[in-house]
This record gives sequence, structure tokens and C-alpha cells, in this order.
Amino acid sequence: MKISYNKLFEVLGQRNITKTELRENIKISTATLAKLSKNELISMKVLEDICNFLNCQPGDIMEMEKEVNKTTLLYRFREEKQIKLKGGIYHQTQVKLAYNSNHMKGSRLTEDQTRYL
Repeated sequence: MKISYNKLFEVLGQRNITKTELRENIKISTATLAKLSKNELISMKVLEDICNFLNCQPGDIMEMEKEVNKTTLLYRFREEKQIKLKGGIYHQTQVKLAYNSNHMKGSRLTEDQTRYL
């Protein structure tokens, strides 16, 4: 899981508070502010100071994001299906499934002929 502080920056924008104002009011370093911008881990003390300054809960300014593994086969299938890629793994799988299904039903089409249906 990955931490995201996007909600913090949304709250700051809604309240017309700049990052510099936040930094100066809670007395954090520019390095810590950079960590927030890069969604890196910060100390609980800084998180508590931000929440006290904004009068909010940690869940109002941060969230845990599930990391998507873009190398999984399922991710590739979905991506290829969405862009309608011909010849990709998704397309080849669909052709094989159609060929096997038709072949079991008595079709005499070859796999290549099935590919062009």
C-alpha cells in the first residue's frame, strides 16, 4: 500500500492555504513539505501538527492507495481489451476460446479462419 497526500492539497486549496503558509504555521522544513508532495512517509508528529492546524482527522488529508501491479496478466488483458489490440494476448486467448468452443460444436473452421470472424 502506498500513502497519498492528495487529499491534503485539496483541503489546502479549498481553504486558500498555500504550502508555504502550511510550512510556516506548523514549522516544518522544506524537506518535509517535499516529502508530502512526493507522497513519502512523514512522522506522526508532523501528521498530528497538520491535523491540529487544519482541525481535521488524518483520514481527511491522507489515504492509502493500493498499488497496481502493471505486469500481471489480468492487467494486460484489461488494457489490451480496452484499446482493442489485435494480436495481443487478450485477442489470441479470445480466438483460441472461440476456436475450441466452435470445434466442440462440430465446426470445421481452422484456427486461422476463426481468427478472422
